[in-house]
Amino acid sequence: MLGKRIGAYLEVQEDIELKEIHLICDAFIQLHQTMDINIAKNIIMPIWQRISKYDQWYLNDIRLINTILFLFPVNTAIEFTRNVLDRLSKYTDFRDANILKFALLINLSLLLIKNKDYSKSLSIIEESLQHQRKMNYPILALHFSRIAICHFHLGNKDPAVFLEKAKQLLFLYNDVEYWERIQTEFIHYTQLKL
Repeated sequence: MLGKRIGAYLEVQEDIELKEIHLICDAFIQLHQTMDINIAKNIIMPIWQRISKYDQWYLNDIRLINTILFLFPVNTAIEFTRNVLDRLSKYTDFRDANILKFALLINLSLLLIKNKDYSKSLSIIEESLQHQRKMNYPILALHFSRIAICHFHLGNKDPAVFLEKAKQLLFLYNDVEYWERIQTEFIHYTQLKL
């Protein structure tokens, strides 16, 4: 197994980045197997302790934060995302920084949906959509589908309109697999049959 090989390698070689990726993978595996988020939080705690000490974060640090963001309480995740977005503003000339910014916002929107804060989630998504020309198509489609979820629960607009936008965009790129994932997520959070 790759995890064991990485563990053996890390016993003889110091590699902080690989060690942290290994911890994140282990946290996801434990979360999947036990469904206990506290176990996953404890596993990634060394990453959080290292990153939280720094005043300056590099893009790789921000990628790690984005990966573990869902393990924090929603209020902490919101504040943390704001802080990360401020720090990302230093990287405006890097395309990866924009992609990471949108990924953080869309991940935060899902945390808010899970917490049933549909208004705040919708607000974040709509603000992010002001920059849709900078988004890649999967992130843009995900924005549309999350808007559909929020509108379903808020009851103020027809969610089918936004879900159809996501579908058309993904079909334009012939990305049926991603469309299936979006449908699964929509069904999960709305309990609707498509």
